Amino acid sequence: MHTYEVSVPAGQYLYVVVDDSRARIITRLFGPDRKALLELDTIWRGKEHVTWIAETSGAYRLEVFPRRKEAPKERDHYEGVAGCDRTG
Repeated sequence: MHTYEVSVPAGQYLYVVVDDSRARIITRLFGPDRKALLELDTIWRGKEHVTWIAETSGAYRLEVFPRRKEAPKERDHYEGVAGCDRTG
């Protein structure tokens, strides 16, 4: 599992693209209070877009891990922008 943490001010958005072309993955997003906000488990391989508007300021945690234990151990590729105004 890979874990990423980013600080996002309230009212702004988190945008991350995860490249899951090598294996099916599950992506989970947790809020500053450590409660799960979102879980994505797509059946298609490719780029997965994670977007969330922060209701509260703080550190948001993203977990990315393979759906199957036999999946390649290579590091997932991701790119992201955090703390952007809602209007882009």
